[in-house]
Order: sequence, then structure tokens, then C-alpha cells
Amino acid sequence: MTPEEIRAQYEPQIAAAGDDELAALRLTSEMNSKIAESYSGSLRQREVADLKREAIGRYPRARIEDLQSDDPAEIEARAKASHEHVESIVAGERERIKAELEAEMGRRTYGSPTAGSATGAPPVANEALRTVREKLEAKMEEGRPISEAEVHNLLKESLLPLATRVAADLRG
Repeated sequence: MTPEEIRAQYEPQIAAAGDDELAALRLTSEMNSKIAESYSGSLRQREVADLKREAIGRYPRARIEDLQSDDPAEIEARAKASHEHVESIVAGERERIKAELEAEMGRRTYGSPTAGSATGAPPVANEALRTVREKLEAKMEEGRPISEAEVHNLLKESLLPLATRVAADLRG
């Protein structure tokens, strides 16, 4: 109840007490106590609302409906838990969309996966990589050390023409 509603309830009773000073004093005291309680309750509500607002400021993804408490520590804990929960949902959705976009880009670039290629990479790319691997394995079997430069040159020789072709396809 608001202080005005409390006064409206008690003032007629105080007026009716008339000459009975003790009854009027008791009613006035009771009215003042209830008014003080209403101010105290609304002050506590404002404090709790401020605590929730601050918690939302620290944990912006927290949902306000998850903060149903009057205890500052519990409000903080619930805000953090809610924020982390929503953040995990957002991160999962972000990963799902990223995977879908990558899959779509792969389909647009290379076409759908073929029988010889589970990844959707063109058979030419798989063949080029297979050739590089075979050349490296042959050198290893001969017992020859393989330098990084040799690996780099083999990859460049095998994949550069393919990369040039894919780039031309994408441009054109």
C-alpha cells in the first residue's frame, strides 16, 4: 500500500476515536509504522532493481527473468549463469551457421561430393595431392632427407595450376 492509501485507511479511525487520546495515539503510531514499512519496502525494491540492473551491466546476455531473487550474491550468480547459458547458445548457433556457410561455399566452389571424394574437393586436387605424397614417399624410401624447400616446391608445382584454375572459375 502507498502512504496515501494507509492514511486514507487510518485517518477516519483516528477521527472516530475522538476524545480517547490513547486510542488515537495507538492508531496514529500504527499508521506511522505502516507508512515507514511502505517506504522501507519500496526502498528495498529499488535496491534490488539496482542490483539486477548492475548485474545485467556486467553480464549483458543474462535474461532479467532469470534474476528472481532479493539476495545480492544470488542475483550475481544467476546473472552469470544465465549469461553463460545464452552465450553458449549463441556460440553454438554461430558455429552451425559458419559450418553451413563453409559447406555452401564448398558446394559452389567444387560442387557436391563425388564418389571419389568425400570432401567435395575436385578429383584433380585429390590427384595432385596423391602425386605429391607419392613423390615424397619415394624420396623417403630412398633414404634421402627431404627439406622444407623440396616439399614446398612439390606442392607449388602440383597445386599452383589447380589454384589458378579455381580462381579463374570463381572470377568468371
